[in-house]
Amino acid sequence: MSLSREHYKKILCIRTDRLGDMLVTTPGFKALRQHFPSAQIDVLASQDNFFALNGNNDIDKVLVFYKNKPTTWLKLFTDLFKAKYDLVIVFSGGSKTSAWLAKLTNCKTIYAITGGKKHWIYTKKFFVPNSTHQITSLANALNLMGIKVEDTQMSFFISEQDKEKINNLYPRKPDLKRVGLFIGNIKKERTRWPVEKFKELSDKLLKHNLEVFVVAGPGDVPLLEIFKANMCEHRYLYISSSLSEAAALIKTFDLFVTSSSGPQHVAVAIGTTCLGVTHRSASTWTPFGEQHTTIFSDVYDDTRPIPVDIVYETALKKLSLSV
Repeated sequence: MSLSREHYKKILCIRTDRLGDMLVTTPGFKALRQHFPSAQIDVLASQDNFFALNGNNDIDKVLVFYKNKPTTWLKLFTDLFKAKYDLVIVFSGGSKTSAWLAKLTNCKTIYAITGGKKHWIYTKKFFVPNSTHQITSLANALNLMGIKVEDTQMSFFISEQDKEKINNLYPRKPDLKRVGLFIGNIKKERTRWPVEKFKELSDKLLKHNLEVFVVAGPGDVPLLEIFKANMCEHRYLYISSSLSEAAALIKTFDLFVTSSSGPQHVAVAIGTTCLGVTHRSASTWTPFGEQHTTIFSDVYDDTRPIPVDIVYETALKKLSLSV
């Protein structure tokens, strides 16, 4: 099948889950823009992921579904109905919320990309295997629609203001390589690498005359306490105040060590080399591309058992340093 460029003039893409989900969908938006260069392409996002699209030139308009703000729903539902979309593509096809939001558009052609969950609202469903990387699955599904995904690189925009701010706060030292360690998310004990192991890794890396940045989100501040007790030269603690600012810092890293997380996807999107530490059940969400490396736990759904020495030795290899 092939979607006619002439027939579809107003397109709505729906992705109402998390930050990483939205970022891995950006190659799809790029492919849609190339296939429909003159169409209006809008995205309906969630309160948790809409900021991933700031500055994205493939998108004309971003609508936001605020799940926790019912007072905003009526206007959104009205806007969706009045927009008169010719085509709706639901990228979070397994979500009931996304399905009903698609239904509210009253569009006659609603396609969904799904890992197996069915919903009667959709005109056509494109099933993707749960064992395939998310970006590969996205590309395969769009190819079935006749939309060729030629560029699988994710997209994320960093403001010039944030680049300048980070450069002023943390100017690069020409003789030092820079490593970032993302220690969140605090609530996900099984799926994040233990902060004690990040601390040990940090201590080992600092013996190689590197700059080490320990990165945390606002909710991860308690995890930083173990580092505060033993601060030293070339170790920095960074708490992100905005995603764009955090991305500006991550862009300066020669290597970013992280569990499966939103910042991991941001790093991949902006071209920073990643060393992922994760579990097999998250294998479809690993950093996508040959420059990245992922270390998997021997326990299927638990990242914690991964040894420090394996991560340390792999990090040195990625940095072209010897033990």
